[in-house]
Amino acid sequence: MFAVLRLSRAAVISGIYVAGLTVMTNQTTLHSKRLRLEAGDGSPITEYSIDNGTVAVRTVDLNHGSDQDQDQDSGWEELTPEQLRFHVERHTVVAEWLKRRMGWRRLLRECVRDSEERHKAA
Repeated sequence: MFAVLRLSRAAVISGIYVAGLTVMTNQTTLHSKRLRLEAGDGSPITEYSIDNGTVAVRTVDLNHGSDQDQDQDSGWEELTPEQLRFHVERHTVVAEWLKRRMGWRRLLRECVRDSEERHKAA
């Protein structure tokens, strides 16, 4: 179940400029584990998920079948530290959602995860 926040052409959510998006968060638990971004122009939907500390993303294309046809557990790909840094550096809606769900310290650790592992191996 997703709660829907429909935005006008341009809106500010928690200090983030968002243009032409519908932002949906899973409200089945106290802390949303999924974030859904819809562009409103028929382009594919992007969903983000946090599961056991792992951040994943998938694309759902409603033009090629219904949302109900999409298996809830299929198509997820783990975000790399570089992808997480992209969102954090640009203060995207995804970064703000992750910061609220994971905490900024944990999100920062995930952004530098590979470099920490390289230092341990050396």
